[in-house]
Amino acid sequence: MKKSLDRDALKTTCFEAARTTMWEHRPVDVASIDAVAAQLFSIALDHEEFVRGQDRDPDLITRAVAYISRTPRYRLCVGTRRGFQTCSRS
Repeated sequence: MKKSLDRDALKTTCFEAARTTMWEHRPVDVASIDAVAAQLFSIALDHEEFVRGQDRDPDLITRAVAYISRTPRYRLCVGTRRGFQTCSRS
């Protein structure tokens, strides 16, 4: 039986990625962080079928989002949908 994606953990990781990245530039209100986190979550879910198709643990997506948010090279990607989509494919 294939493992299911822990969506709650993914949502939490997306929120933390948005909060950490956006807060580095200036204080940001929670509504803005929630909006970016929701976009990250949506983009991350777009990868679920591919990861499952590769017979990989779907929680790999959560780990990838956490990695992107902690890696200086990718931090600028988190603030925009296009940027995050580009980084998540590189």
